[in-house]
Amino acid sequence: MRRRSLQGVYAVVLVCACVYLRELVEGFATLQTRLGGWTPAAFGAAAAVAIALALPASLVHLLAGAFFGFALGTAVDFVGAFVGSLAAFFFARGVGRSFVERWRRRNPRIVAIDDALARRPSLGVWLRLSPSFPLAAVNYSFGVAGMSARTFVLTAPAMIPPMMLYVGAGAFLRDAISGGPRPWWEWAFLGLGAFGVAASVAVIGRVVGRALLREGPLPGEGGLLHGSEDISPPILDAGDHPRRVGVEIELAGLPVATVADCVAAHFDGEVVREHDYEFDVETELGTFRVELDSLAFKRMAADAEAGIEPAFGSQMMRGLAEEFVPSEIVTPPLPFDRLSDLDGLVRALREKGGLGSSDKLVYSFGVHFNPEAPSLEAANILAHLRAFVLLSAYLRKAGETDLTRRVLPHITPHPPEYLARILNPNYDPDLATLIDDYLEFSPTRNRDLDLLPLFAHLDEERVRRAVGEAHKVNSRPTYHYRLPNSQVGDPSWSVTSEWRSWLMVERLANDPARLRDWMVAYRARPGEWLDDILFPWADEVEERVREPAAS
Repeated sequence: MRRRSLQGVYAVVLVCACVYLRELVEGFATLQTRLGGWTPAAFGAAAAVAIALALPASLVHLLAGAFFGFALGTAVDFVGAFVGSLAAFFFARGVGRSFVERWRRRNPRIVAIDDALARRPSLGVWLRLSPSFPLAAVNYSFGVAGMSARTFVLTAPAMIPPMMLYVGAGAFLRDAISGGPRPWWEWAFLGLGAFGVAASVAVIGRVVGRALLREGPLPGEGGLLHGSEDISPPILDAGDHPRRVGVEIELAGLPVATVADCVAAHFDGEVVREHDYEFDVETELGTFRVELDSLAFKRMAADAEAGIEPAFGSQMMRGLAEEFVPSEIVTPPLPFDRLSDLDGLVRALREKGGLGSSDKLVYSFGVHFNPEAPSLEAANILAHLRAFVLLSAYLRKAGETDLTRRVLPHITPHPPEYLARILNPNYDPDLATLIDDYLEFSPTRNRDLDLLPLFAHLDEERVRRAVGEAHKVNSRPTYHYRLPNSQVGDPSWSVTSEWRSWLMVERLANDPARLRDWMVAYRARPGEWLDDILFPWADEVEERVREPAAS
């Protein structure tokens, strides 16, 4: 929790600096008349001390722009930041190594940086470019990781792009409060430029995050995060039989027939064609369904197969469908130890040209998991539901849920009113009440965790009465976890890596003490929008998932 406190202090200081920027600039002007030509050197020295002491570098950059303007501010700020960073680097390498090592062990992100640098020193440049990693963390990590002083100096100029973002913002604010009215078009161009720089730096930050993830999982043994080889849930049986999981994988870039052929080749199966957009693949594991994920286009293909005259323009529409509508692979229920077979299938699809959600802006593809519920008792279902909604924000952040999928309605979170009801520790419904409450707030398939199939299995008439014919609900005794991206085109992506996010839900659901503690912490939050911005629940969960279970 200490990290959240420091973040809050930093945020308050930064906000105060922006609010009282006019007074700060006026006070600095008075000091400048006293120091004369020594002013830049004095500021650079103060900046160096601040950076070396791990004070918020963003505030230093902002003040440099406000005091000196963009050009001189960037130069003075870089010199100060470089000297301060160098001091932090040598401190970490020398007398402060034991202190930094203790700090390092308490910060999993720093451990990830160190481990990645040990394997790929070239990541140093990208870490410098990324605002996602605090300057102090990078400086001390470079020292602890054993980076050479030469490499440290050579990567230093990579600090400039993110630095310019803050310096430019400070210069812009100074001009805004002292320069009088400005024409609207100048504001528009300044805003567009700032947005462009911010977007570029954010993209770099995302690239760095993915690179670190590829280097290895963040440490978390003993918490909800388990080893990378562990893909078994905590409860293996559902009553008198082993649990299984069905998987749905969406992708583009390949004709449906090619996808079916890949499935057949990988699982030594036989393809049975229904029409151009629908195939079954018979294997020893059961029947895989491969289809275009559009009922309307499947009907067009079925009509064409039956010799029915196509409507005007349908051929053109089918061409568009093959470009933008995903193919979908629906597996039979699989044993947990066969999930890794899907990773090999994904590699084969990628080699053929298969694409995932991030390969085009218009794509919005997911991989859905349908794990069989270990119990159909109301208390057990509620525990899994509670665990999921508490983890949801973190899973979106850690899994980098695709922006297009966030905007579209297919994985909408459950409404806050429903969360308030189910996270109340006194909420202890019977099965009928649990289903009725869910249907009151979520009578739709478009949820990140969809319970309609499970509830239809338990009480189909009740569910049909609530949702009507608007939603197709196939009853089955499974959860329907819809949140993860499908990144078939990304060589670092795998089905099993996404499956592990669901395993966190099951582990939390099966740890009553931890689950209750999380519920209490979530309900204790003020609920104000500013608190949600400064102290996101996802950040708190990021720390909590690494806490060991209570003995």
